[in-house]
Amino acid sequence: MIRTSSDTGVMAVLDSRVRSAQYGRNMVLPSLPPAALCSRIELVQAFYGTLPPVSAKLTAPPAEVREEKAAVKAKKAAAVMPAYTVLTAEDLPF
Repeated sequence: MIRTSSDTGVMAVLDSRVRSAQYGRNMVLPSLPPAALCSRIELVQAFYGTLPPVSAKLTAPPAEVREEKAAVKAKKAAAVMPAYTVLTAEDLPF
């Protein structure tokens, strides 16, 4: 709890959709008080300086890494899927 201007702390938002989803980026993040954003536990550990290391098995990759992997996966899927044509009303024979 922050009570005075000299108090410090960390606010954790553990839902990755806050950074990855459009609603989170456009509505949730702007509504938060000004603060540095990070997606690495090591930065929080450095802030406090006393937290034990967290096992890699227990941590999810940062949102940036997940978005990059999703983009690569989508690009691969687009390369294998046949292109399709969008029909308009003028293309229909009836």
